[in-house]
Amino acid sequence: MLQFLTENKIYYVIYTDGSKGSDYVRAAIYDPHVKFSQSFVLPNPCSIFTAEAYAVYQALMRIRQMNSCKYFLIVSDSLSLIKALANLKITYKSNYILYFVKEIIYQYYLNYSDTRETRHNSKTITARSHRTGWGCKR
Repeated sequence: MLQFLTENKIYYVIYTDGSKGSDYVRAAIYDPHVKFSQSFVLPNPCSIFTAEAYAVYQALMRIRQMNSCKYFLIVSDSLSLIKALANLKITYKSNYILYFVKEIIYQYYLNYSDTRETRHNSKTITARSHRTGWGCKR
């Protein structure tokens, strides 16, 4: 991942994470460009997947507020979330936050895509989890 970031300096990078304990569920984002971090408290019944998805949603909201960010990279350690976002279908069984995330990405795509240039202006990279190997936390 470090090599990718070094070679692709055009991307605006935001890191995300979700966590769940016995009495809390939280999502967080970190923007290293301005050294900004923010944590969000979610209701206790939420899953770790929901926390990870909510963190990505908040990262997209931050990018959307900047209005001039054409290329961005959201770094997540949730392989299951990235796989869910890569799936083209959202069904009634899908986590509701996935709908909002995909809608923002689609609107971003419509606003910034140009037939003369590449239509891929976002990337996904899985980061090593701090608890276990690549991807999932448990």
